[in-house]
Amino acid sequence: MTQHPTTRFTTALESKFCEFANQLMIKDVDDESFYSGILSSFKESWHQIHSTTTCFTCLARRPENTLECDHALCTPCTMVYGECSEANPWDFFVKTCPLCGETNTLVFSQKPATAGVRIVCVEGGGIRGIIPLTFLKLLEKSIGLPLDIREHFDIAFGSSSGNLHPPPSLFDLHGLISSRGFDHSGALY
Repeated sequence: MTQHPTTRFTTALESKFCEFANQLMIKDVDDESFYSGILSSFKESWHQIHSTTTCFTCLARRPENTLECDHALCTPCTMVYGECSEANPWDFFVKTCPLCGETNTLVFSQKPATAGVRIVCVEGGGIRGIIPLTFLKLLEKSIGLPLDIREHFDIAFGSSSGNLHPPPSLFDLHGLISSRGFDHSGALY
C-alpha cells in the first residue's frame, strides 16, 4: 500500500529528527546546528509545504510571522533565526528562510515578553468626547516615542467618540462639529 506524500514526508522528518537526536546525545552539537541540519536536509520539499497552524522550524507553536516565501515562523523561532534591528531591539528580520533558504526582506516587530496584552478602553460621547481624545494625545506626547498612540496597544475598545482612532485633524473636526451642534447655553440647535 502506498503512503500519501504528506505521510511519507512526516515519517521521513520524524526519522531524521530521531537520527539527529541520537547524534546530539553522542556528540557535542549546539541546538542551532542541530535544527539547521535537519531542516536543510529537506530543503527541496519545503517549497511545496506551508502551514498557518504549525511552525515547521520548531514543530511546537503556532506561527505568527509569515516570510515572503509563505513559510511562517513562531515568535521564538523568528528571534532565533532572525537578527534584531539596531534602531529597535524588538524588530527582527530573518534574512533567509530557515526551511527553503529563500531571501526575505520583511521585518517583524515582536512584543517584549514582559509586555503582556496591552489594552486601552476609552469611553466618551457628545461634547465630552474631546476629553478622552485629549488624554490620548497627551499620553502619546508623554511617552515620547516616535510612534502613533495606536502602536502601543494590542486591542482598543470604546464607545461613541471613544471608539475613534483619532488622526490629529479629528480634534479640530470635533471642535467644529460641537460648536455647530450646540449653542453657547449648551442646548441643541
